[in-house]
Amino acid sequence: MVDASIAQPTTDDQFRQFREMMVNWRVDTGRVLDYLEDRPDFTNDKINYLGMSYGAIFTPIVLLTEKRFKSAVFLSGGFAPTYPPHSDGIFYLDRVKTPVLMLNGEQDFLIPIESQEALYNGLGTPEEDKKYVVYKAGHWPLPRNQMINETLEWLDKYESQ
Repeated sequence: MVDASIAQPTTDDQFRQFREMMVNWRVDTGRVLDYLEDRPDFTNDKINYLGMSYGAIFTPIVLLTEKRFKSAVFLSGGFAPTYPPHSDGIFYLDRVKTPVLMLNGEQDFLIPIESQEALYNGLGTPEEDKKYVVYKAGHWPLPRNQMINETLEWLDKYESQ
């Protein structure tokens, strides 16, 4: 059984469980994509990743090894300084080549601007395939209409590629 406090690990065992959870997350993502490939009602070459907060903070471990996503959208993502070493993706972030759109708040109390920029600047994605937008907002919610418009424009850009 996984300790519920691993979201904010403090003990050695919680750090171990946290790293194990990250590996499981990567494996489970691959299984979902494998399942979708067997479904005739899905267009498998048009799958995009969308992660919000936690799902935008720990996405690099998934995008590093999973090449089936056309692009990724991170809502309120960045590096979280309190998480265990080797789980935040900082050591392999430059190997992530997936096109990425990052939408963040400039007054985010969980992921400050410096942590957002560290994730964005560390991506190995070519400059023309990544975009970082900062809104006058906190961690969540981001301005709904602008967020939706920016995301749809991004997905349209990679629809035909």
